[in-house]
Amino acid sequence: MTTRYAQTAPQKLERDAARSRIRVLPGEAVLDDALIDKIRDPKADYMERQCVASGRKCIAWVRDMNKDGKDDVLLVSYQNLNDFPTMSVYSGGEAWKRISTLHGSVRAEKYVVALEAGTVGLEMSKWPDLVVGGERVRVYVGQ
Repeated sequence: MTTRYAQTAPQKLERDAARSRIRVLPGEAVLDDALIDKIRDPKADYMERQCVASGRKCIAWVRDMNKDGKDDVLLVSYQNLNDFPTMSVYSGGEAWKRISTLHGSVRAEKYVVALEAGTVGLEMSKWPDLVVGGERVRVYVGQ
């Protein structure tokens, strides 16, 4: 059986090369080597490798998002400012773990402008999620 598109195994970038593809905000923040290693691993899935993929731009926004005293990282990856970006949130510690993949209708340009200006905020949900048969269902208020 032939496939229409040839697939090649991703190559592992050197850590410094991978780090150079990611713009970290705020400017004084530094990405942990373990997170860089996780997203540059050729065995990582497609979503994890977006920030180090050729031709893509990436911003890492470092914040303690859940108030546990450890940095979390939002990775925003895009090709053009008019794109809908690929976004993932990683929770820190000794072993970085992707805890969420975000979807939305905001184009990359809006994220870039807001992250650069420092105007991205965090707002805790006023409504808890439902758990149905062991699966979490987000309650979206006003939709």
